[in-house]
Amino acid sequence: MLGPSRVLVEYKEGEVYHSFSKEGLKQDQDSSLGVQAMGKERSSCSTSVSGERTLFDRDVYSRKERKKASSCPKKHYYLQLAKYLKKMHSVKTKGFGILDSSFTGSSQSWYKYVLGILEDLKGCVQEKKLTPGEARKIESEFRIVKSYFKSYATPRLLHGDIYRDNTMIFKGKLSGIIDAADAFSGDPMYEFGIIYSEEFDWNVISWMEQEYGSLNRHLIWVYAVLGSVWILKLVDKPVMIRGVQRRIRDLLQKRF
Repeated sequence: MLGPSRVLVEYKEGEVYHSFSKEGLKQDQDSSLGVQAMGKERSSCSTSVSGERTLFDRDVYSRKERKKASSCPKKHYYLQLAKYLKKMHSVKTKGFGILDSSFTGSSQSWYKYVLGILEDLKGCVQEKKLTPGEARKIESEFRIVKSYFKSYATPRLLHGDIYRDNTMIFKGKLSGIIDAADAFSGDPMYEFGIIYSEEFDWNVISWMEQEYGSLNRHLIWVYAVLGSVWILKLVDKPVMIRGVQRRIRDLLQKRF
């Protein structure tokens, strides 16, 4: 188990972001299982909890700092992110799915958890967010890797929402990952599926391999599709629905 970690962050009244919600992991920061970020850079903060930046913290982060994520060159950003994810994915968990306060997933198996996304797929067809033909394509891809889902038995800590808006940039470098309210237990390849669905660029995965190690592109692609289905089932605003629909259709047209 990783040791205690603390975080130094900027606080700005009225513009704050909580990384761990009350519905997320409820451990105190002094006994956190959070993975420490690389380096020990300090910033000029109006309120601080002394020490090091972490991937997961329960303090606050200003809107201004979040906007600086785009200031880090793309390749450099993903090389650093791969290092962070490698550390985070080394944390062993129990069970699969959303983590409770005892750091345990709600599902007995990864296969059972992923089957829940297939139920979301059916819901998307019923709500006419996807066509029956699109659903059949996705189900066909699922069957190809079904045996892998059934055999996967090494749950690891996943962030679950690893987009640029949920990372901190300090002096042009990635300094931490925040907003782990969706943290869950599962296959690390799922995390890379989220990243690929956002960037839609295999160069990103190739860069990350340089720091993380070999990555399975077929699984990443399947997880990108399944993760997008999960999001599509949740969203209800027309503009968001159209955006996720377009993402899924692009993924189905451009395989790994």
